[in-house]
Amino acid sequence: MRSRGAGLMVLVLGGVAAAAPHENNIHVGVTAEGVLAVHMEMDHPQPLPLSIHPDLHGWLGTSPAFEALVRPDGDLNPIEEGADIHLELISIQPALRLYDHDLAEVLVGGFLHLGGAGFETHGVYHIDSEDPAYHFEQGVWELEYRIVDEGTTGYGSSQVYMQHFTTGCAADQRLSAVCKMRRDGSWQIVAKVKRGSAMAELTLRIDEDPNTDTLLMLDLDGRGKVKFPNVSMDHHHVEVVECGQMAHAECM
Repeated sequence: MRSRGAGLMVLVLGGVAAAAPHENNIHVGVTAEGVLAVHMEMDHPQPLPLSIHPDLHGWLGTSPAFEALVRPDGDLNPIEEGADIHLELISIQPALRLYDHDLAEVLVGGFLHLGGAGFETHGVYHIDSEDPAYHFEQGVWELEYRIVDEGTTGYGSSQVYMQHFTTGCAADQRLSAVCKMRRDGSWQIVAKVKRGSAMAELTLRIDEDPNTDTLLMLDLDGRGKVKFPNVSMDHHHVEVVECGQMAHAECM
């Protein structure tokens, strides 16, 4: 493992990458046969937000987290006391990295400690834009893992699972902008994103002014729309900050 220091995790969880929404967690339980397994709610790649970490360039996030079941869920039962659950990293694509809560890198064959009964643990996922293997056109990066028990409960190891991540900037993403006059005579720019990454969070900005930054969450089809009211009668440009895309609108 290569450690970057426990103190840096404060920066990650304190704003660089917010903690995973509870409903996006990967729930870890055990079958009636005593074998570990997970339930995952997401059926699309996990978009990572743009990193502002001084040492980790690219995209960085802590979602999804791993959470031990506390009550039965379908065919899975809760993790019992005495368990010591770990994620074993089976494979990971170049330019994608996994860190533990101390920001020590977990390498293939290594382990991310999840905890015992009742745990909720956030790994840190990083698509490294400075890695020579990083190519924007790839679009989706994947890792494979399984869940193992090193405690006294002796649960059987899970099957191998796959998790996908994306930058939120889909290779086929389209940005358009049009200026319209409102009934009160003012001008409004309507910007639309299509063919983006499902549920990605993007920042739209007009005329390179950070004060206009507007958060847009795309839907499951990778679509979304933002309105910028009360713009001047002029030539304007709209950009998706994280992706470097730009569209132009004439308010004339």
